[in-house]
Amino acid sequence: MEIKKMNVALWIILLVYLSVVFYFTILSRESLDEHKLELLPFKTIVDFLNVDYDSHGQYILREVLLNIGLLMPMGGLLGFSSTLLRAGFMLQRVVLWGFLISLTIETIQLITKTGTFEVDDLIYNTLGCVMGYLILPKKENIKYNMLDLTTIILTYNEELHIRRCLENVCPISKKVYVIDSPSTDRTVEICKEFPNVEVVVHKYPGNQAEQFNWALDNLNIETEWILRLDADEYLTEELITEMQTKLPTMDADASAVVLPLGRAFHGKLLKHGIVKGVKMIRLFRKGCVRYEQRLMDEHLEVLRGKTITFEHQFVDDSLISMAAFTAKHNNYSNREAALLLDAEYGLTEAAGVVENQYAEEVAAKRKQKEKYAKMPLYWRSLGYFFYRYIVKLGFLDGRAGFEWDFFQGLWYRLLIDAKVAEARRLCGKDKEKMRQYVNNVLGVKL
Repeated sequence: MEIKKMNVALWIILLVYLSVVFYFTILSRESLDEHKLELLPFKTIVDFLNVDYDSHGQYILREVLLNIGLLMPMGGLLGFSSTLLRAGFMLQRVVLWGFLISLTIETIQLITKTGTFEVDDLIYNTLGCVMGYLILPKKENIKYNMLDLTTIILTYNEELHIRRCLENVCPISKKVYVIDSPSTDRTVEICKEFPNVEVVVHKYPGNQAEQFNWALDNLNIETEWILRLDADEYLTEELITEMQTKLPTMDADASAVVLPLGRAFHGKLLKHGIVKGVKMIRLFRKGCVRYEQRLMDEHLEVLRGKTITFEHQFVDDSLISMAAFTAKHNNYSNREAALLLDAEYGLTEAAGVVENQYAEEVAAKRKQKEKYAKMPLYWRSLGYFFYRYIVKLGFLDGRAGFEWDFFQGLWYRLLIDAKVAEARRLCGKDKEKMRQYVNNVLGVKL
């Protein structure tokens, strides 16, 4: 109630202010000429360009632009509309840049002793720059509407990422479940700071697919929609806006949403290489989707209904050190080597099968991996790096692009090939020996 009273009071003040501006700029041309109200920073610009500043129409237009630029962010900050605030971001930045340009021109005129320099204009534009920066709205002030959504996050020692992830999804999720493996760091402690987050401890069964399916079977999920997210991932502002616009009115036969995946490395969002065009199902209706049982690169399987694709992306942005990155990918390489050996020797019934019900992107990726598995060891790793870094223009992402393609596209693949070569050398074509190698040496349960 107190917040509502404050909102009303602030709006009354704004209306009074706008009424005064309206009187001086539109109803009283005489007052305009007499007082020369300068609420915009553009006077020095038009003076510098020798534009007729006395044009009443131009002056009114500039007045209106400024007041809209101030009013919209303030209205959004008061909680009236998140869309209003986002529009206010752009207008407010236009106003601030206007002050900066005007200040620059005033400074040039002062130094060169040209133009129509006035001290009061210099002071006015300097204050405008400072005030514009101070009142510039921050993204964290945007207020989103709560969706009929439950978010599920699988964690193990994710204190580095979990706060960023929860701050991202908690404002739009009625409930957030964190399935912990359990962690030995501050992951659970951080989760307790968020009122709509519940931590459920469940021992990690060996792969994310089984852990997530356990969550679907055992959690008390009361919402229509479920979002699956990793702790080192977040939704972009554009994706959140798209979700708020489309989810409430989604067709009843739409069961799952395919989301584009963005990749950041060392704090830089990569735009080239193989990171473009990657899409996966992460958002779905309750009871319509489950994870396939797979050693690695598990994907959600749609049980019924159709899938649709959203335009905006979520981002995988791991903040771990390079030491942790290489250790993590060494572990991944065990499972990837097991998958390749499985595809080559038929160690499990699922080897080589590509299910039609998966998204087209997943099916295409599986077929590419089947072809890759038949290529010569080591040469395929070099060719894959060349394709990513040169053909797909990964080098355009600079240092971050090189490190990502080198470590994840070459070093990681060479490590996998070395483990496959070792398995072939030690086990030959004996399937039973190969199974024992995968289980005992690689530590992967088939």
